[in-house]
Amino acid sequence: MYLWRRKLGTSEYASGFLVRWVDEWIARLVNYREARANYAMLNEIPARLRAHVEGLGESVVDRDAIDGQRAHATASKGCERAMALSGARMKSEGRP
Repeated sequence: MYLWRRKLGTSEYASGFLVRWVDEWIARLVNYREARANYAMLNEIPARLRAHVEGLGESVVDRDAIDGQRAHATASKGCERAMALSGARMKSEGRP
């Protein structure tokens, strides 16, 4: 955590020669460069998952809206057909 907080391996890292030398020695000792990349990726996972879930939420809302429109259109067509059949039946029976 010390090297992570010091931001070793980034452009924000700043220290004197002796401290830099010791930090680099520790980093080599614990294979910090490889571990840093993995740790950074693991820290990003929650934010990426949140963004993914929000994106899914928007697509679900869009899909629900489309399904609602389809249901309305289907119901409207069903009503129109029922009215047409009803009108045809009334005409065949001689009613106005």
